[in-house]
Amino acid sequence: MPASAQEIRAAIESLTAEELLRIRQFAVWRLRALGNNGGRDHEDLLQEAVVRTVAGDRHWNERGVSFPHHLIGAMRSISSHWAAELAGRSPAEIDAAGGNLIETMPSPTVSPEMELAAKQEVEAVERLLAGDAAALRVLGCIRRGMTGPETQQAIGYSKTEYETVMKRMRRKLRGAGARGAN
Repeated sequence: MPASAQEIRAAIESLTAEELLRIRQFAVWRLRALGNNGGRDHEDLLQEAVVRTVAGDRHWNERGVSFPHHLIGAMRSISSHWAAELAGRSPAEIDAAGGNLIETMPSPTVSPEMELAAKQEVEAVERLLAGDAAALRVLGCIRRGMTGPETQQAIGYSKTEYETVMKRMRRKLRGAGARGAN
């Protein structure tokens, strides 16, 4: 049974700072993944999810999922619809064809400034991880486009070892305030 407007408002008011940070980080990551986002930013995405939930367009079943998880799911859905809209196709059309909505977006034009910013960001991450040989090995695999299982096989790590290194990397990135820490 969907939550009432009063229950939704109470859930919004009770969000912790940590939950809000996690939700905002997801919104930033999701819009970065879209590339061409039609001029929208992460706050637009979060606001849209909240407004649609309060308006009843997105139903939250408080017994089935936490409110932060509901908002993340709503943002995922909304951003997928934005991606389909920008690609000039309906979400149903893309879903029926088995396509990934993000992959259907035209590639954004990469300017020299964007390339330089990305290079500087990678260098900053490498400096941050300089004392952690395991993290640098994993980062090298990530930069080559390897998946988690491919990285584990290439380095010879168990799943647990790999996940431990990834958690350590994320903590360091979050602690340093690095963009894209998720």
